[in-house]
Amino acid sequence: MKTATFLLLFVCTSLLSAQSDYKNSASIIYQPVDNSFGLRLESHNIYASITKGNYDYQYLVKINNHIKCSLGYFIPFSYAKILLGLNYDFFGEAKIYNPEFDDKALKHFSFEFGSVYKYKRFFFCVATDVIKWEPSISIGINF
Repeated sequence: MKTATFLLLFVCTSLLSAQSDYKNSASIIYQPVDNSFGLRLESHNIYASITKGNYDYQYLVKINNHIKCSLGYFIPFSYAKILLGLNYDFFGEAKIYNPEFDDKALKHFSFEFGSVYKYKRFFFCVATDVIKWEPSISIGINF
């Protein structure tokens, strides 16, 4: 866990090293499914993000300390960008209340897909984890 956190921080700082003409952005992420908040950093169409929250589905499952780390690429178009990324999830203590609960939500690797719109100094992103159907919303600044 400490190694993964260190590697993610290293990638994030290296992404911010080359700054020129709004090619970098920093945004705050909110994921309503597990009520998590996080940070996304982007530089030259490569991004890294980390979020932390807790799942609490009544009568299905409760997971404390869900941490999701993402690394991916933005495919640029004229007005917007497409986001493609790989996620790795860390799960803390999990209590499964219903035996019919689908275990695919507890897989560590998944991927995300979304769209990004940059307008002057503002950054807007909507993405979803395709396997877990876990949407996220990001709002930030370009620099």
